[in-house]
Amino acid sequence: MHILDVGGDFESWSVVLLYDSASGDIVHVHQSVTRKGGTHPDEQALERQAADLVTRHARHVDLKRTAFLHVDPQLLRQEVEYKVDPASRRLVERPAAPKAPPRG
Repeated sequence: MHILDVGGDFESWSVVLLYDSASGDIVHVHQSVTRKGGTHPDEQALERQAADLVTRHARHVDLKRTAFLHVDPQLLRQEVEYKVDPASRRLVERPAAPKAPPRG
């Protein structure tokens, strides 16, 4: 999952995931970082922004089959693949893909 490495002075940092409500596959990660003195969007605004971006840039995604999950970005690890457990609506780590044996 691509998560910004946010440094410096910031007041707020939010991440909302748009995921397939049946499979739990994450189809879009939307982040918002607000520097000191700025106005941070609320959760509904973040969801609207994420849905708008997906509608414009990922036309293969059917928004009627998706749901949103707000997560604490500071708990996410760049090297980990995640999905959402649709039943509990919680973020879970995907099992690591098996490594291919070396060739030759």
